[in-house]
Amino acid sequence: MSRFDSITLQESARHYRIRGGIWEYTLSRASGLIEQASVRGQPWLARPVPDLWASGAVDPRPDEYSARHAPDAQARLVSASPECVLIESEGRFARVDGALLPLRWQLRYRFDEDGTVQVDVTVGALENTAIRWLSLGRGMVRRSACRFITHETDNGEGWATCRPASHDLAEGDYEAGGRFIPWLHFGSDRGGLDIVFPHSDRSFWGWTDTCPYPTGDPLGRPGDRMRLGASQESAHWEAFAFRNLYEPLPEGWSYFDTFYLSLLPGKEMPPSANDLRVWWMGPHQYVSGWRHPDESKIAEWSAAGANLVIGRANWRSGDYSHPDHPDEAARFIETCHRYGMKVIPYITFTDMEFGAPAFDRSGREWRIEPVAEFNYRSHLMCYGAEGWQAHWEKEVVAFWKALPFDGLCIDFWAGRMVCRNDRHGCAGPHGRFNAAGLRRMARFAHRLVSERNGLIVANCNIMPIAMLNNYFDVRLLGEWHNLEETESLTTRLFHNAHRYGSGNLLLVGNIPRLTEKTLALTEAYQGPQVMSHARTPEERDLLSRRARLLASFGIDRTEALNVFEIPPLPGAEGVQPSLYRRPDSGETLLTLSRPVPGDAAVSLSALSGFFQPAGEASLIFCPETGQLIGGRALGPGEIGKMTLDIPGESLRTLWVRPDPDHPCLLCTLSGNLRPDAQWDEAQKQLAFIVEHPALRQAEIAVSDTPAAIYAGEEAVTIQSSGGAAIACVPCNRRVIVQY
Repeated sequence: MSRFDSITLQESARHYRIRGGIWEYTLSRASGLIEQASVRGQPWLARPVPDLWASGAVDPRPDEYSARHAPDAQARLVSASPECVLIESEGRFARVDGALLPLRWQLRYRFDEDGTVQVDVTVGALENTAIRWLSLGRGMVRRSACRFITHETDNGEGWATCRPASHDLAEGDYEAGGRFIPWLHFGSDRGGLDIVFPHSDRSFWGWTDTCPYPTGDPLGRPGDRMRLGASQESAHWEAFAFRNLYEPLPEGWSYFDTFYLSLLPGKEMPPSANDLRVWWMGPHQYVSGWRHPDESKIAEWSAAGANLVIGRANWRSGDYSHPDHPDEAARFIETCHRYGMKVIPYITFTDMEFGAPAFDRSGREWRIEPVAEFNYRSHLMCYGAEGWQAHWEKEVVAFWKALPFDGLCIDFWAGRMVCRNDRHGCAGPHGRFNAAGLRRMARFAHRLVSERNGLIVANCNIMPIAMLNNYFDVRLLGEWHNLEETESLTTRLFHNAHRYGSGNLLLVGNIPRLTEKTLALTEAYQGPQVMSHARTPEERDLLSRRARLLASFGIDRTEALNVFEIPPLPGAEGVQPSLYRRPDSGETLLTLSRPVPGDAAVSLSALSGFFQPAGEASLIFCPETGQLIGGRALGPGEIGKMTLDIPGESLRTLWVRPDPDHPCLLCTLSGNLRPDAQWDEAQKQLAFIVEHPALRQAEIAVSDTPAAIYAGEEAVTIQSSGGAAIACVPCNRRVIVQY
């Protein structure tokens, strides 16, 4: 089943309203333009889009003919389904005083399930005329909504992509421009609006010698076919089809271009995406003689707390229908399932290895140019090559039908999304930006894995484009950089997965040594780290213990808020909060991170609003110290008197649960949800079983100080401290805690 809500369409005499769960567009029937775009209740547009305009004047500013002034605009519904709504509109270019230009515009809107709109623009000449300026429209974003801007750098100055320039608007105004800026993103900590322009061959510019304008362009900055920026009043963008270029147009002349407008996020994150405890297996590329790990290794990963294995059958990229040892791969997946772990293979959207049969037939036709090789063994295929798309889909379907995988981990080269290979239609002075082709592949993958309620993990790094990210369940970050050295705006923009409607997963290979500082940095934005054999036992244990704690709480059943969604704590500078809340049990897991040196003391009066039900007493357990705050259940008036010490470059977690008025099981670090514990008032004892398919014993914490703990006839050692007791108990055996 798709993660997206079905699209609903409401028609009135004035508007079409197109809604898909958390996003909504309003299109005016009078103007034929999109009047508003909202996500999570936040409206983003300050004026209609696309605000097309044209002019034949040397200086267009006093002589603009725009679509929004069309006296004869019409809009009509073409079709509507739960996944797509098509609307067309048309009209004449007109000045504000009603004067007409002999040009007609036509717009075709395709509203998709994820909040992305494909906008096809056609402009036609009704008679012989001439123009100098044709703009695909100014867009204006509400300044109250926009907190930062990020955009691709000018591809007119180089062929690489995913080189974002980012600006925090709290630091002042901003202006930028260039020949070909394929994507623009206006954002906040809750969501965003972005625009993608795929084509560099459909816009033209001129420079005028011997003219009164110092730059040769009355608007300045000659050759800037794209502009964006922000002031105190608004954030804005503009894209030109013709800029300062005299163009005689014969009757019947026609111009066509396409761009995309997207709201972010297109869906809310599924709670299951919070609970990622990943063992990274690999390999990425074909390895001669490689075999799947045996059951003892699988049990080891399960015991470490993993619930997801990322790896694959041994196949060549782009030739997924021919894995080595498919029977062995099927047995491996089945064994992982028995140990409570899902398995998703590692594939790519773009690589095809030289050994794949299709490479000799079609590699030259499909590849990205300028050509890029990986490790002298593969070429990157272009996302915009329809032949490659069809081949990739066929290959993925083949292994998906043959093997019971639980989803896909998909890599793609965000740095190579522009191609100049005209054999498959990539043309223009700066190539074609192929987000639309990659979107087709991502959408196909989403629909495929939805058949099994599966998961898509995408190695998208710092690529924020909504028309892609909306189809991913989890963003995989960290391959390109050391997460501990990431500057704050980058973290806010690209690591806050909630604004993408997805979960986070972090590759930590670029961090020299994993410490509690790593957990403090990444827990603030709720980014679990992958575990693997490549780390020391101490580092693996650090990640494993954290993973098992989150599993015990049941974060796959929670409402989650990260540091970007929680107001700063009063009197706690440098302390970063994040929380998980269980609506079903009333429990809260609140983490306070201090990634900088120097200890801090936080008054719990600043925290009580996160977890204190009105009038109820709570148990507040700190797993790192093994103690109950205050040594017992605290009433509403007592919590504010308490303080919590947080060491520098570390973190403290508070597990808060309503006081049950009797001793209780606080947590079980097994890698599974804390089991139900039965309290026998007459016998003064708790009884429970910590179930796990691989773990021999698990650390537990109980409230109060028990007289004894037994597993069968065997007495268990107890460590009591601060109103709680810690013990290691055997798994899969009945445990009695006697008071």
